[in-house]
Amino acid sequence: MKKILSLLLACMAAATIAVSEECDYSQPYGTYFCLDADCFIDIGAGYRNDNFKWTTLSHLPFPEETRTLHEKWKNIGMGIIEVNAQMLAREHWLFKFDFDYGWFDQIKQQTVYGFNFNRRAPFRVTSKTSGAVYDVSGAFGYEFDLSYFCLSFAPLIGWSYDYQFFKNHHYCERKREFRTNNQHRFTWNGPWIGFAATYWVCPVWQFYLDYAFHFAQFKAHFHDIFLEAHSGHSTGNQAYGNQATVATSYQFCEDWFLGFKFDYKDFWCDKATTSIRGIGEGARTHQKQIRWTSYYATVELGYMF
Repeated sequence: MKKILSLLLACMAAATIAVSEECDYSQPYGTYFCLDADCFIDIGAGYRNDNFKWTTLSHLPFPEETRTLHEKWKNIGMGIIEVNAQMLAREHWLFKFDFDYGWFDQIKQQTVYGFNFNRRAPFRVTSKTSGAVYDVSGAFGYEFDLSYFCLSFAPLIGWSYDYQFFKNHHYCERKREFRTNNQHRFTWNGPWIGFAATYWVCPVWQFYLDYAFHFAQFKAHFHDIFLEAHSGHSTGNQAYGNQATVATSYQFCEDWFLGFKFDYKDFWCDKATTSIRGIGEGARTHQKQIRWTSYYATVELGYMF
């Protein structure tokens, strides 16, 4: 993963140098187009870190087999690539689109399992985890031009879809090792409201601040040997989330710019009910205090139309 990420960043650096060598600096640049629609697209690459934690109460068909699992996955580091696009139509109507994809492999994770089955004491399991994530978001709003203060501000309304897939294998409990194929899929999707603000330091240098509050539906699909379940799924459960983005860009050529972005997400779901198959009729789990936090930092290369 590190080699691929380093290669992507090296390609972006080489492309930036190649573009800058072809730029015509004899003409002034850095002003915005006076057209009915302005737009740009950029690609980026960087690093992302995810954290998950939740508590699962499993009510199995037998009264004595109620189980409690406390799971926590910390510091799941991964490479990430992204594509962003923005269009300003009729000088005020703002449209935004964002997509990012991340992947990781052979990350060591430690999970705490606490069972109240035959009074078994909690134990820790170390596993190797691989998986992938992606996020899609779109929004539109009305931009207010506050050029006197070198600012622009746009209230936004949008929709987002966030997906995470984790696969655990090669477990190790104390000195006992065994292989398995636990899989977890999580989705958070729904509308959000927020804003986008831009500040111009000078015609070629800008800072951005975006914020969104999400009203999401949380769903989970899993296969977990510690629940003795072949599979399970949860229906839509209400979740909420905060997202903040800070970015800056520098226009180094007439139509090209180089940027840096930092994004942070904090999503939570108080309770989710999951039906599980493979251990008898009527088996249910209740997942409590589900929390997902994520941040990433990327370097971007963009082109303005």
